[in-house]
Amino acid sequence: MKRKSLSGTSILHTAAICILLAAPALAGTLHVGPGQPYATIQSAVDAAFPGDEILVHDGVYVENVLVDKAVAVRAQSWVTSSHNDAAIIDAGMAGDEDGFKVTAAGAAVEGFSIFNAIGYTPEFYYRSAIAVRGAAGTVVAHNRCGWDDDHKNSINITISESSSCEILENSTREGQHGIFVEDSADCLIQGNDCRDHTLGSNSAGVYMYGGTDMYTGEFYTRDNLILDNEFRGCVIGVHLQSGCKGVTVADNVADENYAGIAANGGAFNCAILDNLIRDNGHRGVWLNGSRENVVAGNTIDATVNGIWLGYQSPSDYGCDNTVITMNSITNCTYAGIRISAKSDNARMSLNSFAGNANHVVSEGTDWSTATPVSYFHGANFSGQLGNYYDTYTGADLDGDGVGDEGLPFIDGDPDYGPVENHPLVAPPGDYVIQAWYLDGDEGPTMRCGDAGSVPGEMGIDHEAVVVWLSDHPAVGEVSFAAGAWTGQLSFNDAPMPDAFTVEIGHSSDGTDFTPSGAQASVGGDWNNPFTTSAASVTVPDRRCLALRLTSAAGWTIPLRTGGMWSYVSSPGLGDPDWPHGTGTDVPGAPAAGLVLRQNAPNPFNPRTVILFDLPAPSAVRLRVHDLAGRLVRTLVDRPLLPAGPQRATWNGRDAAGRHVAAGAYLYRLEAGGKTVSRRMTLVR
Repeated sequence: MKRKSLSGTSILHTAAICILLAAPALAGTLHVGPGQPYATIQSAVDAAFPGDEILVHDGVYVENVLVDKAVAVRAQSWVTSSHNDAAIIDAGMAGDEDGFKVTAAGAAVEGFSIFNAIGYTPEFYYRSAIAVRGAAGTVVAHNRCGWDDDHKNSINITISESSSCEILENSTREGQHGIFVEDSADCLIQGNDCRDHTLGSNSAGVYMYGGTDMYTGEFYTRDNLILDNEFRGCVIGVHLQSGCKGVTVADNVADENYAGIAANGGAFNCAILDNLIRDNGHRGVWLNGSRENVVAGNTIDATVNGIWLGYQSPSDYGCDNTVITMNSITNCTYAGIRISAKSDNARMSLNSFAGNANHVVSEGTDWSTATPVSYFHGANFSGQLGNYYDTYTGADLDGDGVGDEGLPFIDGDPDYGPVENHPLVAPPGDYVIQAWYLDGDEGPTMRCGDAGSVPGEMGIDHEAVVVWLSDHPAVGEVSFAAGAWTGQLSFNDAPMPDAFTVEIGHSSDGTDFTPSGAQASVGGDWNNPFTTSAASVTVPDRRCLALRLTSAAGWTIPLRTGGMWSYVSSPGLGDPDWPHGTGTDVPGAPAAGLVLRQNAPNPFNPRTVILFDLPAPSAVRLRVHDLAGRLVRTLVDRPLLPAGPQRATWNGRDAAGRHVAAGAYLYRLEAGGKTVSRRMTLVR
């Protein structure tokens, strides 16, 4: 039975009412605009049922819309032709509320142009073009929020006390912030273009802020992803403020801001990864009073200070335990990396410095490189790897890729900086490292070569046994040469001497373990290098390389994870190209020219990333199905995407924003007339 939307006075027989109540409502489409059944967006929302689509035709709507149902409000011009400039919301003339205020979980607002949300709401919030307040699983996509000085908003998009929202491919201009996130978790901010946010000293393309629970210490703003956005002409491109934990800022472009990406006032366990940060007025990456974060894989060019670790006065709260690795830092007019006197124990290695007035300025604090790892540089070696400096001219007589002499007092000033004891004689890309970094966010996992994963900690209980699995199983049988496996365990609480034993071996799923050599005993300090000899380690097909950690400590001790804090490195001689064994064919693309990669992490909870490559521009649909073939969620449905690598993220929720059950799911890619699929596993 097709449901009809009704307006005006209607009389229904009692029997008909009973039928309507007994049968589930069918989702419908309500049309808004001149000559349509509804003249205003609000009247359509009021008449709609959860699951309905409200299609808004071209025109100027002078409204403040309250979306208090799980409906999708979409601009008709976006749906039919990908234009977001034809359905226009003037939020200022109608009242003092937000342009769209979303209070219902699972709602969506897509494809509008919104302006004139200026000033404050009656609750004394800054007015926003779109505000999501206490509504989980909301989608805000493809909107144009402000576009010049005459068409702007105080804040463009606000996400407050909401979880698992997706803010996708919006453009924001002018106003205090492009996207403001407060006390919200597990949100995805991807593909947005945020520019010219300079209204206040803290104005940002993305401004993220949160509090903590005074009883549990839980961070309210945590585990958010900021991916593939562009920030230009803002005071700060991305600003993570106090109370942010576990936020990932990756693959963004930050150009021509005062500071590209900042973490200030207590942002904790965040990761700034693989961003392109150019021509910012004063700071590329600015950490201030924020500890145990990772800055890895970024390209930073043409600013005053490439990376600056500062501290908050008068508390003397610095940026302790920061991991800085694999960054390219060039053409800075003061320092490639500047470390304040209050930022202790920074760990820096495999960065590349060129064309800077000073490569490293360390204001009386120590920093270090990694403990020994195995690596290939023309031959196999094991040792400590520092950083590459274009000004270093020392010799390398033994050919291990590390200068024979240290680089004392960086840039010749004895008041600034320690000695770089392990300078590289070639750029970091010339070194292949064989190491697995321990990660705890998705369970005990070892990520091969990934020193840029999100930092965190994992409590190791008294007398516990924990098996860490490589993030990919072996493809074919993989053998490692006999020799010394080296590594480090780093703790947030100094354990008893010899409180842990470490073993190398293999496992199927973490419930079993086959050892391949002697144990190593570690403990007694915050950072514990270890060496354990092992016989030839052979990992059978589809099993995982594994590290078994056994605790003899008398209390629960938190182990640092992510970054390069805790890891294991194999013997250098004869190591394979993990995870593919010698002579094993690497599986090719599932279809000619079209590549759908295995999601990562897998298994996952709560979020996983799916990568795919398009050989040519094409329409793309990427969907998640259960094993019975039922559609769970459409991740990508675009009429045209360019050729090259693409990315999508699934947060373990269905189309209505509800958590789906743990288990196996299929993700299916349709592009260029071909269909390929893979399997993934969600754990709870």
